[in-house]
Amino acid sequence: MSLGREPGPGKSCLAAMLSPANAPDYDALVATTNVEDMTEDEDNRYILQLMMDDDGDFSGLCLCSESNAMDDYDEYHPKSSEELGWVGHFAKKSTHLEEFGLSGSDDEIFSNCSKQSVDRFIDDIGKCNHIKKLKFNYRNDLPALFRKMGPVMTNSNIKHYHVGDCDLGAEQLYFLFSVFRDIKSLEALTFAYSNDYDHDSSANYGHVLDASDIIKAGCIKLLAACVGLHTLNLYGLSLSTHSCTELGAIFPRMASLQFLNLNENLIGGGVDDTVETLVRGLVECKHLHTLFMQNNYITDSGLEMLIRGLPTSVSSLYLHGNQIALARQLPLLRFKELELSDNPLSPGAPQVVAASLVNPECRLIGMEIYDTNIGDEGATILAESLRSNRRVVKMRLA
Repeated sequence: MSLGREPGPGKSCLAAMLSPANAPDYDALVATTNVEDMTEDEDNRYILQLMMDDDGDFSGLCLCSESNAMDDYDEYHPKSSEELGWVGHFAKKSTHLEEFGLSGSDDEIFSNCSKQSVDRFIDDIGKCNHIKKLKFNYRNDLPALFRKMGPVMTNSNIKHYHVGDCDLGAEQLYFLFSVFRDIKSLEALTFAYSNDYDHDSSANYGHVLDASDIIKAGCIKLLAACVGLHTLNLYGLSLSTHSCTELGAIFPRMASLQFLNLNENLIGGGVDDTVETLVRGLVECKHLHTLFMQNNYITDSGLEMLIRGLPTSVSSLYLHGNQIALARQLPLLRFKELELSDNPLSPGAPQVVAASLVNPECRLIGMEIYDTNIGDEGATILAESLRSNRRVVKMRLA
């Protein structure tokens, strides 16, 4: 069954019409071209048909290599320059395309396409008027790419930016944060390296670790202009003393912040002064409800600072993979969700947890403490404390 219009000029004729020697007039071609003539790939035909129809259910597009697919987008692997031209044309015309992403390098994504067709495609994306979310993974050319995409990068529609696992030096890093600074409408920002974390290795972070913490602090300072952020993800960046100082200084400007992810950095250790700096800044974030600080170096002292200093709005705290021992009595009852898995808990830790569980003011609903030193005896202590607790619905020990 045909997915498109009446039979068109055929693939070979179409290729000639779209050759570099001819400036493609897609508005004229679309009236006589079937989806079958645009691509031989059935999955791509389905997406192209949705784009051609400006289907309201089609709102996100990711062009990616086979090895760098992103599950939260309609993934597209262009098979030719001609096909890529159609994608750009329909994207530019779309009134529903709100999300766009590139996952992989140009050599990986556009291996079947000419440079001219890629440039034309990027130019088309730059003319999209409804894009609200941009996502880039595994790139090493973001400044050049952003300049090519032009107005779409900083227009007032952009609400979400995601940059993950990109190869960036100090100058590129600063350029990127300057772009974020200039987007007054920004509501959610992710800048992250998501490889398996290793506290003792910088190999996971590409060139971003070539930038000193002082340079990264200078970049973070630019986020002070992003006063509308409600979601901020800065993980896997090895943020340390200087970066945390700048974050602590700009958090009071982010009154709308609701979700913060600082996983896999260098926060804590020693006297946990970086934790104290962050907490002081977060006091004014009255809407913050979820905080991730997994795989850092937070100790009991840092946990106590979080308990006593975070705004009362914070109900979920995730501290997997730190240096928490619960070697002294700490009140854990203020949170609804608390995650302390993969921490070196002391032999007395079960009693510390139990003391909060039996407290009538305990708000805990869920708690995770797997991959710790809690054995059968500790589990028995926790089980006994739960007899008088009617709020906890989930506790994971293994």
